[in-house]
Amino acid sequence: MSIERDIHLDLGSGDQPYEHTEGKTIQSDIYYDDVGGTSPDEPLMSIDAEHIPFRDESISRITSLAAMGIMTDLEESLAEAIRVLKSGGTLEIITYLFWEDAKSIRKFLLTQPIKNLYMRPLAQDFREEEFIDNVTPTWKVKFTKV
Repeated sequence: MSIERDIHLDLGSGDQPYEHTEGKTIQSDIYYDDVGGTSPDEPLMSIDAEHIPFRDESISRITSLAAMGIMTDLEESLAEAIRVLKSGGTLEIITYLFWEDAKSIRKFLLTQPIKNLYMRPLAQDFREEEFIDNVTPTWKVKFTKV
């Protein structure tokens, strides 16, 4: 008899999870020493987002707050996240992207087995030239794997 569990992987959380969810949450960081842990129920791992150490289609939800794309190649990290997501699983990240990089990531994601792609800058004035030149916009990216 197999018991199916929902697993939420929080990439780059350190000891501050993106959010608490139903099921099992695995907090992670690129450096194990940065993962202090908030409870014995939340396993802690050192995980490089470009090489997620889980089987294909084994994770129900992936979140990341300002970690993916900073210390890793965002396109490679997203491809790896899609690999480990179950069909119907969701990914939700907040990351920093310049406008040109965001267009490239969107183009990549449109070739992947995903649906309900939501990709928007969080700032209201992201198209203003001054904003693009002086500040890296913060983007929210969310989708469901087909």
